[in-house]
Amino acid sequence: MRLALIDHARSAAASKRGNGTQPVPLHEEMPWVDAAGPAMLDLDRAISELETLDPEQARMIELRFLLGCSVEETAELLSVSCSSVDRKVRLARAWLFSRLHDSP
Repeated sequence: MRLALIDHARSAAASKRGNGTQPVPLHEEMPWVDAAGPAMLDLDRAISELETLDPEQARMIELRFLLGCSVEETAELLSVSCSSVDRKVRLARAWLFSRLHDSP
């Protein structure tokens, strides 16, 4: 799913900008990422960087926000508790937000 979103963002970036399209948030908990815009490419780079720092948090972000899994489904897939998923996703979202908004 991540690759499909990246391909879509690349094709949207290749077409003429500002052709009347409305931004589509990736997820209601991550409204600052436009699923169809260049922010998706930046998010992909940031998730790759997060993966080198903490692979489990990167996996949780992918499951929760790119694949649409619930907290319970994510916890079951990764064999961790729901509270661990909540805590680590909150930390990962904060790190991603900071990484995407602090970079030039």
